[in-house]
Amino acid sequence: MRIDERRSSFYLNETLTNHLARYIDTKKKDIDENYDSELSSYVRNSQIIYETQLLIKKNAEEYYSGRVGRRPIYDLSCFLVMASSMFVPEHLRDEDAARDASAVGAGDQVPNAHLAARLSIVTGLSFPCLLAVTQFDTDGSMSTAHQLVSDDGKGGSQLTMFGLGVVMSLSSEGVELEEEILALLEVPEGME
Repeated sequence: MRIDERRSSFYLNETLTNHLARYIDTKKKDIDENYDSELSSYVRNSQIIYETQLLIKKNAEEYYSGRVGRRPIYDLSCFLVMASSMFVPEHLRDEDAARDASAVGAGDQVPNAHLAARLSIVTGLSFPCLLAVTQFDTDGSMSTAHQLVSDDGKGGSQLTMFGLGVVMSLSSEGVELEEEILALLEVPEGME
């Protein structure tokens, strides 16, 4: 393998993704045993808040939205519906909330972060590593992950947001990473 290939974003992404998969595999049994219950518990709790906020908004529209001037109850209820909708998975949002979430690019980012946090607590795995996983296999191992290293547009490589968290986390856990990956942590010239 040529040295240039070892620095390519494709190669570095694949290498870092393999490190992440091995790290996740150390607790795949714990993930398998806890994933469904943690997800169900989280969705149930967040859905209660969201549905209650929808009810408040419906009542605020009916009883307080027609007033001329300030409408704090109605305005606040609209804001809180949008905010609380971010906590539930996309498929559980009503049409208005789905549109608002889509406008800000929210997707399932908040539910995924909460699930990663819950799994981190029960497995002891780091939050950044769990957040980087986009899908787990049925045995708790990592099926797919976010892109961790990308092309910087100048022929070099750079860590993505997820990659930065994974490298920092794996390094702090004592995982030995290749020099080419660690070099991506260096502060760019002029930023010192």
